[in-house]
Amino acid sequence: MIRKKAVMVLNKFNKTLPIEFIDQKMKKALCDKDPSVMACALNFFLDEVKKSPNQYKDLVNHFVVILKQIIDHRLPRDFDYHRIPAPWIQIKLLEILSHLGSDDEATSKQMYEIITTVLKRSDDSAINVGYALVYQCLRTITKIFPS
Repeated sequence: MIRKKAVMVLNKFNKTLPIEFIDQKMKKALCDKDPSVMACALNFFLDEVKKSPNQYKDLVNHFVVILKQIIDHRLPRDFDYHRIPAPWIQIKLLEILSHLGSDDEATSKQMYEIITTVLKRSDDSAINVGYALVYQCLRTITKIFPS
């Protein structure tokens, strides 16, 4: 809980007054053993990727691995919503990937398989959060380099 709050405070401070070397701290938080800390770090990366996606292209593989772990139900069941694993984290990751893959074929190729998997798994559920995931997948697909 303390690490989660610390990441949230760092993110807020960085929005107010940019902090040097915050990238290393947030990358460390992205690999934290607690999924809630990782989810908080995604907020920072979403803001930064929107500003300058080229600076974070090296993290595409990390985001894809995190998304794969979520889809494979490797997070605690506390993060499930109507038997869909961590849908809000999935949506945030897909949004980050959409910014990173726009107009970049090499980066987009790393995402095709995982986006297809998310689309298939979320399309099987007949609940609103599944539809939200399908929508975010379609938004991501339209933004990244076409396959």
